[in-house]
Amino acid sequence: MMSKNDLINKLNKCKLSDNFTLLDSELSADIYVGYYHGNMSFAVDGSCDNFEVKSTDVIEIDLFEVGNPKKNRLTFELKKPEFEEVFINLIYDIYGYLTEIKQKNLLRNSYKRWLLWKTLFKQVSEAHLSNIEIQGLLAELVFLKNHMLKRHSNFESIDAWGGSEFMKKDFLIDNEWFEVKSIIMGNDSVKISSIEQLDSEIEGNLVVVSLERTTPVDNNGVNLNIIVEKISSLLDDIEVIEKFYDKLANIGYKRIPYYDDYNYLVKKINSYIVNKSFPKLSKECIPKGIKGVSYEIAISTINDYMRDLKIVTKI
Repeated sequence: MMSKNDLINKLNKCKLSDNFTLLDSELSADIYVGYYHGNMSFAVDGSCDNFEVKSTDVIEIDLFEVGNPKKNRLTFELKKPEFEEVFINLIYDIYGYLTEIKQKNLLRNSYKRWLLWKTLFKQVSEAHLSNIEIQGLLAELVFLKNHMLKRHSNFESIDAWGGSEFMKKDFLIDNEWFEVKSIIMGNDSVKISSIEQLDSEIEGNLVVVSLERTTPVDNNGVNLNIIVEKISSLLDDIEVIEKFYDKLANIGYKRIPYYDDYNYLVKKINSYIVNKSFPKLSKECIPKGIKGVSYEIAISTINDYMRDLKIVTKI
């Protein structure tokens, strides 16, 4: 596999003549890099696979038929040069990804990979989620992967995820709801951020994901970038993938190296049935005029409500 410096050298040579060149002759996939009308670009050739592509104000994307025998070409043209560094990283990432997957759905997988990077082209910003937000999102994504996607269709699972849309429950599907919380291993209570999270006329589930911080090089650990990529690999439909990434973007997540340092072991996942007798606050017990209520539940007091959903911890 060629280095990123080799890629940059090829791009620099193409810039002088405003043309394209094959990126790696030893790669089974045909990837071309270069310049088109003065704009840094790259293209991937593959079998005739038609799907809808969407451009942004930063990157022009096109999918069209070329050659004989006929095949399709997926092109990416950078419109704003201030994003060149990120664009080079995108090219190198897709190149590495296609090296791993060989000839399997080259164009769709290239476009799926672009969707994972799309938020990085919206604005150049170092903003990131807080430690608490990282843990909370990680817990929701673990539940999404290890429970929802194993029991429901991809579309239903992503559609049911309401946390990113600031709905009252994290997951709501078929008149069943789940509120997912993260705790650090050893903590004896779980924080409920609002009355609405557990207050409901129908029975639901409180899912508690116990995490333990580990080193970035621990292969048994998981971080946001890893879990997002693993979920993405399970999603085939482009529209479902876009919806997943849009929800992540609304939360504030984007794929940056910062999250690689926040690596966790998933130690256990417990679920509790939330019914009328479950210890929680409800709207009826809060005096009029009181707002912004949050509280904590001692885990030792809800063992009798435990429900085995058989959610595995392995990522």
